[in-house]
Amino acid sequence: MHSPQEQLSFKVDSFFRNHNIDLSKISEHYMLSWTQIQELNKSNLVNFGAHTVNHLALNKISKNDIKEGSARF
Repeated sequence: MHSPQEQLSFKVDSFFRNHNIDLSKISEHYMLSWTQIQELNKSNLVNFGAHTVNHLALNKISKNDIKEGSARF
């Protein structure tokens, strides 16, 4: 059984795929480049914290799924 977050992620992915929209291409414009990340990191103005690959709401996922990595991080 999939978590509600996984189900939502699947639905969103399916929606964009069914409409021939490349979500990763669209979102490139909004992401920092590795050079920008390195510059910010050196500046000590920001802290980069750990997060999941899919940016799931970890408070909505069971602790067991988080520990086992079964929530597709």
